[in-house]
Amino acid sequence: MKRSAVFLACSIALTLLFYLLAYFFLSPPLPSTPMTLLFAGIAMVLVWVVQMCVHCLRSGKQNTHTAKLLLTGVLGTLLLGMLA
Repeated sequence: MKRSAVFLACSIALTLLFYLLAYFFLSPPLPSTPMTLLFAGIAMVLVWVVQMCVHCLRSGKQNTHTAKLLLTGVLGTLLLGMLA
């Protein structure tokens, strides 16, 4: 339960940060709803990747399955970033 609450809180905070950065640094129109959803998706993937990294570091074991998941998360984030 604690892990999902941390995930949700960090995702919301990161989405808000992305929105504020877009609000102040992009052209005058406010960020649209699809752009905000893209920010939320990118934030969720980034938070998930960080949580998996922390989990791997705390476990102390070499886990190839977790490494593959992390690689998939990073590639997904890069692909979403290219679409923006």
